[in-house]
Amino acid sequence: MPAGWLLRRDFKIVSMTDWQPYLTSICAHKEYRQWWKFYTATDATGEQADDEQDDAPPLMNLGLMVETVVQANEDEEADDAAASGKKRPEDEKRRKVERLDVLAGLRKYAAEHLLLVGRPGSGKSTALVRLLLEEAQTCLESDDETVIPVLVELRYFRSSVMDLIRSFLKRHGVLLEIADIEQLLFDGRFLLLVDGVNELPSEEARRSVKVFRQNHPKTAMIFTTRDIGLGGDLGIGRKLEMQRLSGQQMKQFVCQYLPVHGEQMWWQMGEQLKWLGETPLLLWMLCSVFDEPTGALPDKLGLVFRKFAQQYDRQIKEDAVVKLEHRVIWSELLQCLAFEMVKGDAPTEILVAISQDRAIDILTEYLENNGKEKSRLLAKLQLTELLKHHLIQRRADNQIEFRHQLIQEYYAAESLRYRLKRLLRIDKIFKSEYLNHLKWTEPLKLLLELLDEEHSREATSLIEMALEVDLRLCFRILGGMTSQSQSQAIGLLDKFELSTLPRIYLLTLANSNKAIPQLLKALQSENSTVRLNSVQALKQLSKKLVVQGLSSVLDNKKNDVRRVAAKE
Repeated sequence: MPAGWLLRRDFKIVSMTDWQPYLTSICAHKEYRQWWKFYTATDATGEQADDEQDDAPPLMNLGLMVETVVQANEDEEADDAAASGKKRPEDEKRRKVERLDVLAGLRKYAAEHLLLVGRPGSGKSTALVRLLLEEAQTCLESDDETVIPVLVELRYFRSSVMDLIRSFLKRHGVLLEIADIEQLLFDGRFLLLVDGVNELPSEEARRSVKVFRQNHPKTAMIFTTRDIGLGGDLGIGRKLEMQRLSGQQMKQFVCQYLPVHGEQMWWQMGEQLKWLGETPLLLWMLCSVFDEPTGALPDKLGLVFRKFAQQYDRQIKEDAVVKLEHRVIWSELLQCLAFEMVKGDAPTEILVAISQDRAIDILTEYLENNGKEKSRLLAKLQLTELLKHHLIQRRADNQIEFRHQLIQEYYAAESLRYRLKRLLRIDKIFKSEYLNHLKWTEPLKLLLELLDEEHSREATSLIEMALEVDLRLCFRILGGMTSQSQSQAIGLLDKFELSTLPRIYLLTLANSNKAIPQLLKALQSENSTVRLNSVQALKQLSKKLVVQGLSSVLDNKKNDVRRVAAKE
């Protein structure tokens, strides 16, 4: 489907606004055209030369895909029945998985409102930015009445979606009153690209966004979220799921990024690291921390982030005018900022951006507690230097944020590591303030990956507490534990009276190869939903181990089981 198809519709003209400067501003904006600059090392002034940025690896050219479940038509049902030689059971009817290029999928379903779901770093935000650029460019080239693309970043939600729309338009040279925006929404003149449902600060904010969506059915909207469990689905029926990179796509990128040592790195990556590499951003990070002389790679995500952060420190140019005593505490300051932002102002609130004054207050308190003189002056200086050289940035509205939420969660995990012994001693507070809230899930998972053998007792205590608080939480963070600990935790499922579907759900959350035997056993179920969920869980795990297990079910009496086994 051609780019810009959303734009060629007949709409009543409701405004004489000249949109050309707005569209030109978007197309010329470096933040959108060169999104990768936020993850690359900068020079002494915090800038990069244009020729350096133009050489950045084209992650979005890898052909990212999405999947959605659609209703099969009668002809397809008949073909399936004929191929299998028998009629499908009623609960297996009319389900078909549709696989599309990510931008084609967004364009196809935007008019009916859709939710793009994907792991952190899977390319959701990048897909929206790319669609923003393509649609803006098509608008400029079109003589027809157009639908205007607008990027709405929910991480900056303060009062309403309407204010976010107005701010984005204003930032690119169009100043409209709320009443004018409401009229344009009513007439379907906008394509809203709404990023980060999981980053909304509160339940009240989520309700506000849901009501906004329901009140504007004529306006095409695309929402993104990392996890439906973190923020819900806003009542959106159509969901597209970002697909993981294939082995061929990963190898293509690795060899392009590392033309000399790409093959060496590819063979160095074991099953666990290839699983990490199925996400575009994490694949880029793996390439960036690959040690070419030794071929060494960290074996866990938390350790990948740690090496990336340490490498970032080292890559600051030597001519940067920064005192050594300032630089040595940068990591501690970033940890402090990240911890306080995840902590937020309420138990269920997470802050992904804060004002500059608040950032200075946080750093001032930390420096005072560590006996630093003139702490507020030093905090201002340190913040200025971090913004110039490190992994935080200032937005146009003067808000301070980490360059990616994953990076914020990593630094929060490092902060938790230093606090862990003290927090575990007050188990009631740890359970109620940390284990009981979804916003701490990713930092806790990274925390487990950062703990070494000396902290094995703390890791075991954390998992035992998690089991008491929430089974879902326990299995979400399970991947950070040792292989033996994963086996023990999965074995604990037998102590709970769980039906098959909830058990598979928990095993899917664990994303552990230790779950493969139970998932293969579930493929024998008479329930097609159980079989489908087992297959989806197995797809996330070690291909080698899964294939070995699936070979034993090639003679299964269920068509769908045999088909999946043969395909794998």
